Amino acid sequence: MLLGKRGSTPAAKLAGKVVDGLGGQPLASAKLRFHPKDSGGMPAFAATRDDGTFNVGTFSRDDGIIPGNYVVTIESIGRTTAAFIPSTYQSAKTSPLRFDIKPDDEAQPTIKLK
Repeated sequence: MLLGKRGSTPAAKLAGKVVDGLGGQPLASAKLRFHPKDSGGMPAFAATRDDGTFNVGTFSRDDGIIPGNYVVTIESIGRTTAAFIPSTYQSAKTSPLRFDIKPDDEAQPTIKLK
């Protein structure tokens, strides 16, 4: 079990899917960064698979995310993906993606790019 800040808060499992806003096609080869908005928060990361799905990790791959408030950015890992990610999603200052992760949360959101 992954423990959060000071070893007291269990990490929440967070998995989901990213699709493009045009036809709802899965967005493969994209990197998601979860930027903590809370003081003392820990950043988390994920990469989409060919089917657009992802699992979030904080300290190691797919180990979960520390509960808290996050703004999420999406960046391209490969050249083909870059054309499908609007620049709005690539900066923590402009990304509209906000997540409030609760303890024991097992959310599986679908993120649809606009």
